[in-house]
Amino acid sequence: FVGQVVFALSNLEDESVTKGRKVAEKLVASFKASVQVGSGEIVAVDARWTDLNLREGLYRITARLLDDKGNLVDEMEAGFVVWDGRNFAKRLNFRYSDNYFWLNGSPTFLLGTDTWSNWFHSPSQSDPLFWWQQICAMRDAGLTVFENLQWTPPNYQFSEVDWRKLDAMIWLSHQVGIVYMAGLLIGHDVAVDDATLAQQEKFVAEFAQRYKGADGLIYYLNGDYQLQPKTPEQNDLRWQVQQTLRWNERLVTAIKSADPNHPVTSEYYQVPVGGIDLRLTIDGLDIANIGYFDEPRKDLRRFAAVFKLTDMRLYGKSLNIGEFGVKTHPAWERELGASGYHIRRSESEQWRLLLLLPQYAFGLGASKVQNWCWRDDDDRVFPWGLIYPCDNVPKPALKAYRASALILRSLKPVWHKPEVLLVVPDSNRLLPDGAKVWHAALVAAQTLVSLRVDFAVASDLKLSDDLLEGVKAVFLPGVIGDIPKETEAALRRFAERGGIIYRSGVGGEVAMEWDIPDVSEVSEALRKRYLQILEKAKVATIRTEPDLPTIHAFRIPLQGGVAFVFVNASDEPITFTAYLPNSSHANHASRVTHHPSRITMTLGAWQPGMVAFDEQGRIFLVEGSGQILVDGELVAEGNGHFAAFADSDLREAKQIWLLPTEATHMILRRAKRAPKLKVAEVGEWRCGEWSVLTRASLSHHADT
Repeated sequence: FVGQVVFALSNLEDESVTKGRKVAEKLVASFKASVQVGSGEIVAVDARWTDLNLREGLYRITARLLDDKGNLVDEMEAGFVVWDGRNFAKRLNFRYSDNYFWLNGSPTFLLGTDTWSNWFHSPSQSDPLFWWQQICAMRDAGLTVFENLQWTPPNYQFSEVDWRKLDAMIWLSHQVGIVYMAGLLIGHDVAVDDATLAQQEKFVAEFAQRYKGADGLIYYLNGDYQLQPKTPEQNDLRWQVQQTLRWNERLVTAIKSADPNHPVTSEYYQVPVGGIDLRLTIDGLDIANIGYFDEPRKDLRRFAAVFKLTDMRLYGKSLNIGEFGVKTHPAWERELGASGYHIRRSESEQWRLLLLLPQYAFGLGASKVQNWCWRDDDDRVFPWGLIYPCDNVPKPALKAYRASALILRSLKPVWHKPEVLLVVPDSNRLLPDGAKVWHAALVAAQTLVSLRVDFAVASDLKLSDDLLEGVKAVFLPGVIGDIPKETEAALRRFAERGGIIYRSGVGGEVAMEWDIPDVSEVSEALRKRYLQILEKAKVATIRTEPDLPTIHAFRIPLQGGVAFVFVNASDEPITFTAYLPNSSHANHASRVTHHPSRITMTLGAWQPGMVAFDEQGRIFLVEGSGQILVDGELVAEGNGHFAAFADSDLREAKQIWLLPTEATHMILRRAKRAPKLKVAEVGEWRCGEWSVLTRASLSHHADT
C-alpha cells in the first residue's frame, strides 16, 4: 500500500460544544505523512505539534488514510479537553431545596440515565469526543442528569491522569448543561476497619475539594452497598444498621466539610437487605434513592407500594429512583435459564415501562428518576441501554422516555405536607418478626394509593408534634411490640387535638394487613376501613367512577398551578371520570383560583395520563390515550397515547408541543377567538437545536 496519513487538529468552538453544532469547528494545525507498507506489515506514523498555545475548549483530532490517488481509505477521530480546572460554566444554577432539584430558579423534576466506568477504561469509549457526543444526545432526549459510577483507584488515590479524565467529563457536562452525578465508592463494603474508613474519608473529601465550585453536581456515595460480616458479632442486625449509619455519616461529613452545598445521595436496594436499610440509615444523606427491578408484571404491580416506602420528604429527603430498566435481548429468555428481573421483555413492554415509571414516580412524590442504562456496551453483550452500541441507533423505548422527560420538564412542582401520614413502626422492624412490619407497611401504602389520597410516610422513631401539625389522619399499621414513648405521647396529643388515628397490631385493631399475602393486591375490607378513617378525618380524596383500586390518581401542587397525574394500574384499557378535591387546603397549596370539578379520560393498560392547570384554572398540559374531557367539555382526543403542552392556555397558545407517542390522529379543542395554528413541524432535537424532518397537515373545524 502506498498513500499518506493526514492529521488535523481542530477546536470545537464554544457554540458547537454547548449546542452541539458540528460545523462550528476551527482548524488549529495539520500534518501529512507518506506511508508505504507491505502486506502483513505494521507501520507507525507519529505527529507532534508544539507551541500551539491552546485555549480552553474541546478539541478533535482526525486521522485520515488516503491512497496514492487521494481517495479516503479509513478515518479515525478522538478528542481532548483543555481546561485549567478553575472556572465552571454556570448554565444551570443547580441546587437541592424543599424536596426538589432547582434549575435556573425553578423546581424541576430531573429525568436522567446511568453510565459506568467503561467510559474511562474501554478502548472505544474512553474519549472526550465520544463523551461529548453522548452527553449531547442525552440532552436532545430531554434528559437533565446523567450518572457515571466511576471507579475506585488503588489505595484510594487518583493519579494525575485520572484527575484529568474526570476534569474533562465534568467540564463537558457543564458545557452541555446537564447535571453530573459522580459515583465515589460504588459497591463498597461498609463493614470496614477504622484505617480503611479513614482512607475513604480522605478520598471523598479530596474529590469534593476539587469540584466544590461545580454547578450541576451530585455526589453519589455508594450503590449496590455491601455488608460482609467479619466476626459473629457483625451478623447481628442491630450492629449492621449502626455500622451502615456510621459509615454513611462519616463519609457524608467528609464530603460536606469540603463542599457543604451540593447534595449527597446513595442508592439502596428496593427492600431492606440486612443492615442496608434506607429508612434506618438515611441520616446524613440528602436524598432517599433506590434501584428498582423485579420480575415481569411484578415490577409494575408492586411499584407504588415499594417506592412509596422510600418517601422521607417529611425529613427533607426527597425520593428518587437511581436505576430501573429491562432487557429485550433474546439470550435472556426463560427457556434459556433467565430468572428474576433479568427475564427478557418485549420491545413494547420496555416502551411501556420507560413511559410509565417516571410519571408514576412523579405522582408518588419523586424528584428524580434515572434508568439503567444509557447505551449498550461496545465491548460485550450488555443490553440494558436506550441506544444500540457502536452506531448509536436509538431503541424505540428512548422515544417513550423522551416523551416523559419533556412532559415532566414542563412542570414546576412544589412540596406541601399532606394531611395524611403513614407511620411505619420502624422501631419494631429489628424484632424477630420484623418482616411482618415491613409487609404491613407495604399493604398499607398500596391501599392508600388505591384510595387516591395524598399521603407522606413517617417513622415512629422520629415523630414529633411539629411533624404532626396540619395532619388530620395517621395510619400506624402492623405494630408487633412497643414503640418509643415519645412517639406514643405525640400520638396521644395528636388525638386530643382532634386527629384521627388508625392503628393495627399491638395496641390497636386486628391487623388485616397481615392477611393479604400479595402486597400488590388490595383487600376490599381493608380499603373500606381505611376509607372510613379518611372520611372521619374529613380528608379530601380523588374519587373516580368506576371506583376501581387500579385507577391511581395524584395531585401535585405546582408553582402557580396544579397537575393531576393518573395511572391505569391494570392490564386492560379503562375510561373513567375523576372527581377532583376542592378543599380549601388543596386550593391554598397550589394557589389555583378556579378548580375544575371532574376529568374524564381513557388510558391504555399501564399507561399514564395527566392534566395540568395554571393558577387561573386554564389547561396547559394534557396526556391520555383517547378522549380527555374537563367538566364535560372535550379538551383533546387521540387514537392512541399522546400528550400536548404549551407555555400558556392550550386553547389559545400560539405554539403547542405535541407528543404523538402512539396516536396518528389528534384533536385539540381551541377557543373560538384563538389564533389559527398554520404550521405543524415534525422534528426532534439534534445537537441542541430543533431539526425539522417534515411538515404535517392541520385541519380546522368550527366545532373543535
